[in-house]
Amino acid sequence: MQTQEQSEPLACTVEEIEIAIELPTEPLLDAQPLPKTAPAKPKLYPLLFQFLLGFIALNFGIEFFRFLGGLASCGTTKASLTEVKHYVGSMNRAQQAFYLDNHQFANTVESLGLGINTQTSRFNYSTHTLDNAALSYGIPREGIQEYRTVSWGVFSWKKKIQPELKGYIGAVFVIPQDASENQDSQFVDILCEFSTTKLNDLA
Repeated sequence: MQTQEQSEPLACTVEEIEIAIELPTEPLLDAQPLPKTAPAKPKLYPLLFQFLLGFIALNFGIEFFRFLGGLASCGTTKASLTEVKHYVGSMNRAQQAFYLDNHQFANTVESLGLGINTQTSRFNYSTHTLDNAALSYGIPREGIQEYRTVSWGVFSWKKKIQPELKGYIGAVFVIPQDASENQDSQFVDILCEFSTTKLNDLA
């Protein structure tokens, strides 16, 4: 016959027994869960201000480097003045060579053999001869209007302008020589700048 071993009773104090009796066996009905705090959302206005400030700084930076590049470029107007000055100067030299070969000046631009068109996008070219002189003209065309790209930062638009162009007149004069002396003809040439667009105003 087997006998069951009885476990030894735990030794508890009176205070521990009283605490165990007073503890509730069911959850408290009035207990409320702690509210969950939502993550803070970034404010919109400071972000817009930072974006606007950065955008303005970007545009000013672009304009600064564009200004530095403009200092090194000649520009459209200066390039046109270089063209007309070069053409009229070439006509002066060609008139001298023509006179040495033909003992007279050329009456037309085509006769000079330079391949210069009498009318370009901005100028009209012509020549006029006298007894001992030849005049060469490079005159701005009237009523020229162009569209120039105007830009600021990342923005750009077209603007109608009337370019301020100047013309040039060249002259070649023959220095009279003694007929008894076998010498080549001597020349004096000049190149003048003017602001008028009308040939009659030069008289």
